[in-house]
Amino acid sequence: MKILKIKNISKKYYNSNSFAVNDFSLSIDKGELLCLVGESGSGKTTILRLIAGFEQLSNGSIEIDNTIVSSNYKFVSPDKRNIGMVFQNYALFPHLTVKKNILFGLRKSNESKKKFFEVLNFVGLFGFEDKYPFELSGGQQQRTALARTIILNPKIVLFDEPFSNLDNKLKEKVRNDLKNILKKGNITSIIVTHDIKDALSIADRIVIIRNGILQQVDIPYEIYCNPVNNYIAQYFGEINRIKSLSVNNGFISELGFIHCSDKLSSNKDIILNIRSENIEICEFEVGICKGCVKSVVYWGNCKILKVSTHIHILELFVFYNSEIQIGDIIYTKIKY
Repeated sequence: MKILKIKNISKKYYNSNSFAVNDFSLSIDKGELLCLVGESGSGKTTILRLIAGFEQLSNGSIEIDNTIVSSNYKFVSPDKRNIGMVFQNYALFPHLTVKKNILFGLRKSNESKKKFFEVLNFVGLFGFEDKYPFELSGGQQQRTALARTIILNPKIVLFDEPFSNLDNKLKEKVRNDLKNILKKGNITSIIVTHDIKDALSIADRIVIIRNGILQQVDIPYEIYCNPVNNYIAQYFGEINRIKSLSVNNGFISELGFIHCSDKLSSNKDIILNIRSENIEICEFEVGICKGCVKSVVYWGNCKILKVSTHIHILELFVFYNSEIQIGDIIYTKIKY
């Protein structure tokens, strides 16, 4: 069931000559966790604000649960859209307890107390209801903001850079906790982020936007392994651009023959995008490409090598305890 349908929407601000969002279309299933990814200024936050109703469209339409909430002739105010919003800084009231923050937007009724404890347990905050925001960790603050949102039973929950204020160690735990809560509750959610790890680790699907234009929508594996253009390939990790010559069943390159299952036109110059983890060091006897190590960067779980060959500067990862140093001559090949 499609809970959100975005059809050919565009947005141009009054003080701009270009579109912040241009002819953008997307549909989202109920319970789906979708990440909207792009660089600063790409238009991702504008899309979030258009869905929420904080901005009005220039063109197109937005439907929530088969009801048009925004178009050229109709505009439903944010408070009537039944959409929840979790802001980057969580927007908790510092003078209110967890309980009062969560209950802030809920009308008092006989059911409110029961509902409060259900949501409190659901987000894992039982025992913290009398704490104030300054007494909570970043993850607990986020769960409080989420509880305040989902207690109102929104049809969609929107998140604007929810992990940007967290350190790396806490971020991984908060990401996993948030994903588990959202999936357990079958909560439809859109998360805006610029961090590729956020998107790859939690999204059902990833939406890539650049300069207000949709680039690709797909599951994380396809986005990473089969990007539709160079921009996406480079955005989701370092790549090596390798000059090659196409033949009937593959490519001839400095790294040797690279097989391709598709039938190709022969004798065409091609630039291949090859990720760093798909190049490996090998023995001289089987080594295809000879090069000199120009730099070694230690990353704990791996080393990143820059290797100068006859034609290219290659980047590759070494995932074992290697003694390779700057100036060493090594041999590399494609890893299948």
